[in-house]
Amino acid sequence: MNRYRIKTLNAVAPNGLALFGDRYLVDAAEKDPHGIIVRSSRVEIERFPNLLAIARAGAGVNNIPVDAASQQGICVFNTPGANANAVTELVFTMLGNWLRHTHQGLAFCRSLAGLKGAALDKVVEDRKKEFKGVEMAGKTLGVIGLGMIGVRIANMGIQQHMRVVGFDPNPVLGNIHKLSPEAEITRSRRELLAGADFVSLHVPLNRNTEGLVAEEFLGAMKPGAVLLNFARGPIVDEDAVLAALVKGRLSCYISCS
Repeated sequence: MNRYRIKTLNAVAPNGLALFGDRYLVDAAEKDPHGIIVRSSRVEIERFPNLLAIARAGAGVNNIPVDAASQQGICVFNTPGANANAVTELVFTMLGNWLRHTHQGLAFCRSLAGLKGAALDKVVEDRKKEFKGVEMAGKTLGVIGLGMIGVRIANMGIQQHMRVVGFDPNPVLGNIHKLSPEAEITRSRRELLAGADFVSLHVPLNRNTEGLVAEEFLGAMKPGAVLLNFARGPIVDEDAVLAALVKGRLSCYISCS
């Protein structure tokens, strides 16, 4: 029986690799693979003359030379939505931490070391109001990019009793069908930016989105808004974001990139 050789460029969960079965040889050390599984490493297709397919364990394919692979007849696969739950949970965890001043509160707690009794009670009572924060409920969440992750972010925002406005210039019908009917969809990104207290980015990195968030984008945002980027780093011009933070146009920038 002929067996296909599969090279892994990054760590992939063993229970996922086990799905290949007996027809495949999976080995990170493979020198001449028929297929490659990759997460974040850049794929250099010229190194592998017998390559037939590349699969990315993730949504974006910006680390794969898709055009060159297509010209050589190499199939490129991705796994959109595979990390949708994790990203959704992380977005709201990080936003909640910022709104509730969690990091300042932890620093305050550490500063109380050694205090006891009445002295401890007095300091806590005097300063506890500094860390009360604000609620998500009642705020407006703008979601740019309504793919599998963006739709889950929008739906979670509805569950948090927020007004949710979404924008996607090329929505996929299958994703939109999963969007809460309480979420609003706008055809104007500028309209979304002008009214959103929180703007969450969930677009792929490509030639149209690289540097998307720059001076014009930031200038259209509601003063004092929060920007969240849990997509790709190059989508955001971080120098422009820093300038907006210094000027007070943004109150916070939260990113995992």
